[in-house]
Amino acid sequence: MEKEADLRPSQPVGERKLPPFSDSRGSAAPPVKIKDFLLHARAALQRSQQP
Repeated sequence: MEKEADLRPSQPVGERKLPPFSDSRGSAAPPVKIKDFLLHARAALQRSQQP
């Protein structure tokens, strides 16, 4: 009986996944690196906390 759950589709019918690495905004800009984002966010936070 446990096999029954495996027969259902993982996505609702009619819903299509975007192809990998596609940008829905159509922008050609490279993705932001997480490390760069954190670096800028931390610097902005420090600037905002200065009197």
